[in-house]
Amino acid sequence: MGWTLGVVAVLLLGLVVMSPIFWEGIVLPMIVFPPIHYAAAIDGRVIDAATGEPVPDVAVAVVWELETEMVGHRLFHLESTHTGADGRYHFAAWGPKLRFPPMLVLQSDQPNLIFFKPGYFYRIVGNTLRDNRSMTRHSDWDGHDLALLRAPTDDKGYAKSVGELTSLHVEKFFLVDCSWERIPDLITAALEGSDRLIQGRAWPRGETQPRQLWPELAQRAGCSPL
Repeated sequence: MGWTLGVVAVLLLGLVVMSPIFWEGIVLPMIVFPPIHYAAAIDGRVIDAATGEPVPDVAVAVVWELETEMVGHRLFHLESTHTGADGRYHFAAWGPKLRFPPMLVLQSDQPNLIFFKPGYFYRIVGNTLRDNRSMTRHSDWDGHDLALLRAPTDDKGYAKSVGELTSLHVEKFFLVDCSWERIPDLITAALEGSDRLIQGRAWPRGETQPRQLWPELAQRAGCSPL
């Protein structure tokens, strides 16, 4: 019996070792890519797309995500802030930070920056794809202006945009665990934006209201009260 189990174990191990998922999804990321990462500071400014004037009180979140096509993804580092009266925002440098789990990789399009202010269409921007074996990472948007488009009054596209931000981005990525606690500026802005639409009876039909759903999701994940 013991001999049979040993043979079966060896055969199964052979199948695992011969699998491309084992080499491409586990071994290569652990060998080729650096085990720790640093990030340079990010400084930028948000302006109005029509007037070119700085936009204050824009919520800005920076999201660094580990992922591979075969294994999945995991949030690595995230934080939020908001723009000052001059439209400027700042994220401090960080690191060293261990890349864990080691089979996941910090892709070269990271980080993603999320911008939102009620009354404006949100934007998400990232980096241009390049060699992602660098230990220290920079944002392509450091030192640059980003333009936000103001939403016209009673614009149905704006209501759809806010619904998309709350459901496809915030709920999908940040409310499945307690990650939202690290991006309070974005959470506050998203709730304010949805509340305004609900009060104006412009919230998209069929979309769950964040003010009702998000506290339940936070409680279910064992997070702080939202």
